[in-house]
Amino acid sequence: MTFINKLLTVFKKKSTDLDLKEYKPNNTSTITKEELAVCAAIFSILSAAKLDVSLLRFYKDSAGYVSADILYSLVKFKFTSEERYIILSDSAARSGGFPIEKATMTEGGTDYLRAYFNAPSDLFEAKAYIVSKYYECYQSYLDYRPHIDPTKLEKNMKEYFKEGVVLTEDEAARLLQESKGISSIFEKKASAVSNTSIKVSDLNINPKHNRVSLLKVKNLNDWKKGFDAGYPIYMKGEKIRKQGQVKEAIALFDKARYNGYSANALYWSYALAYRKLKDYENEIAILQEGLYREDIGLDDKKRSRYEARQQKAIELLLKNRK
Repeated sequence: MTFINKLLTVFKKKSTDLDLKEYKPNNTSTITKEELAVCAAIFSILSAAKLDVSLLRFYKDSAGYVSADILYSLVKFKFTSEERYIILSDSAARSGGFPIEKATMTEGGTDYLRAYFNAPSDLFEAKAYIVSKYYECYQSYLDYRPHIDPTKLEKNMKEYFKEGVVLTEDEAARLLQESKGISSIFEKKASAVSNTSIKVSDLNINPKHNRVSLLKVKNLNDWKKGFDAGYPIYMKGEKIRKQGQVKEAIALFDKARYNGYSANALYWSYALAYRKLKDYENEIAILQEGLYREDIGLDDKKRSRYEARQQKAIELLLKNRK
């Protein structure tokens, strides 16, 4: 028996040890049953590809991301109060047909996208990517193993097995069976076609805000002067927005805009702030203004991103009105 197989034998977790309501490994946040069902989908994708899943473990960090690991991070997903998404490469997210949004820098940056899903089974549309990431992780492990002292490797492996959540074939099958009643994001996407065709001009919205009209904005015809006057104010607002002071940040964005700062960054930050407040009417309106203004430098890709986010805000607004 190889060294690694001995470790697997010693540390493999029995299925009876797993509480399927929630499981909290040492030093990690609680993985809920709903999140475990998504873990089960990832497990099933790898198992169906005849891959060795004995090293597969799931972890949840303090930011709420659940990571599927083969010693190295394979893929991660997150549940928010309203949505759930998995981080995929740009090509995998688009080819899978998922509703998408740009990933943050901490999620991988410009090469990755948030792929929104609803049912655990939606992840099967990304199975080729998940399998390819498995091979990458496993190869990284094989490359790493010869260069570390066996005692240190054993210690690292003990920690890895101790901290992570493991699923068995039976547990994964049961979790997926129990999640069958959850509607697919692709069904929701199809049913939302009528929503995405709604023009902003057709909506009855009356956003309440303190923004002045564009006609009253200073330095409209002098971009550099507007930048110099407004950019520092915008940066102060962006800093406190990230700290959770959303309303105060919006007030600073208003001031930056009034002084003539006109940039993609400002309008995107506005949109993020209004989404955080669930103020969809203002989010729709500010994105519409951004789409209208030619001086903020929207290329086709950014314009599509604005339109996609605006349509999502329309969906959320109409959902709230039901």
